[in-house]
Amino acid sequence: MRTLTLLAIAALSALSALPARAAIQSTFDTGLEGWTGLGGSVSHAAGGYLLQQDTQNTWMSVVAPAAFHGDLSAYLGGTLSFDGLNANGVVADLGSAPWFGRVTVSGPGGSAWRAVAGIGPGQPPVNGGWQTYATTLDTVGWTGNLGSALANVTSMTVSLEFNDDIVELAGFDNFRVSAVPEPGSWALMLAGAGVLGSLLRRRVT
Repeated sequence: MRTLTLLAIAALSALSALPARAAIQSTFDTGLEGWTGLGGSVSHAAGGYLLQQDTQNTWMSVVAPAAFHGDLSAYLGGTLSFDGLNANGVVADLGSAPWFGRVTVSGPGGSAWRAVAGIGPGQPPVNGGWQTYATTLDTVGWTGNLGSALANVTSMTVSLEFNDDIVELAGFDNFRVSAVPEPGSWALMLAGAGVLGSLLRRRVT
């Protein structure tokens, strides 16, 4: 019993020492939050999300604001996620080509990108609803030097191109960069506290 109690205390101490770097996110609840567009116009949709319309004969993408710049090396090993929407129901004809959802992170130390095949199910959003895309910010799955890019981010873009013509309208929401461990790890610490409490109660009885 004494050994279990000491192990529980050690686990609690280790969890409490873990960094709880807050996630960086854009939910677009009230506006564009500084996001801009390339190759397409951006607007704030009434439902609380970014809407991009293809306006040029090129690949359209959205550009993250300064909140996603600077030293983000603490997020290496964390996660990046967002929600995508085919907002006007046109056929997504780019298949699993690395266009929709392609994230590019750049800085003085270099750049890195990851294609949709590594972010979502491998397809642009189909007509009919939102689709969530997520990837790990690791050095294996990204092309280029992600570690160097995250050390001083000066640009972060997400391609929303999914049709080879100037017809598509894409929704973009809940963009989030999370560190490891996230603040949710404190839930584990609370669970550990419960285990410790249970052990102590058993010891008393």
